[in-house]
Amino acid sequence: MAADDSVRDEVVKAESNYAAAKDVEVSVKSDASSPIGTAGVAVVGAAFNAADGTEVALTLAKVSEEKVVENRDPSLRSVIQFSMDLIQTDSAGNETALGKTGELAVPVCVTVPVPSGMSNLRVWHYHNGST
Repeated sequence: MAADDSVRDEVVKAESNYAAAKDVEVSVKSDASSPIGTAGVAVVGAAFNAADGTEVALTLAKVSEEKVVENRDPSLRSVIQFSMDLIQTDSAGNETALGKTGELAVPVCVTVPVPSGMSNLRVWHYHNGST
């Protein structure tokens, strides 16, 4: 997403109009195990990837044990690992993970606030085991 806030604001407006026309609800959820909550977390563009009449949620959770990545940088004193999934739920309650098996139709922009107390922040994004 462009660094220009006016462009982001236009995308937010377009997504809101699209979601209303297609009956798509967008939310951010965090399960009890997640090391971060939903405060300040935003997702833009998710509705453009959802089927009509569905809910699409950016879901934050603790990384499962088999997916924990070892911290190989001794200069980092604290590491927070969490997973983010874009989950679509239809009216029957069926869930589909969007983007798991391929690319999203439209890119999304996820905003996550810097956790309090962190002064040296680095972000690594792993998708299906690759950076």
